[in-house]
Amino acid sequence: MDLPRVGECSRRTLARAVVAVVVLALCAPAAYAALDPGGVDLGPGTVEESAETRTHVSVQGFHFAGYGRPKKPARLVAADPNAE
Repeated sequence: MDLPRVGECSRRTLARAVVAVVVLALCAPAAYAALDPGGVDLGPGTVEESAETRTHVSVQGFHFAGYGRPKKPARLVAADPNAE
């Protein structure tokens, strides 16, 4: 089976190929994270040094131990290095 060369492909075929490559490139990190969820290590911890700049925290609803609240408007809190 002879495949056409890049110069022999129509613009539409070339555009489809480029879109397919871009979509696969964008989906690859999500697929990897779904297959290897152990890579993300989030959890409680201790603060070893204070922040040098302002820290922003956002909350929008929660789900804990089978009890959840529907999403509400996002709330944003900012604290400076002295937590004020």
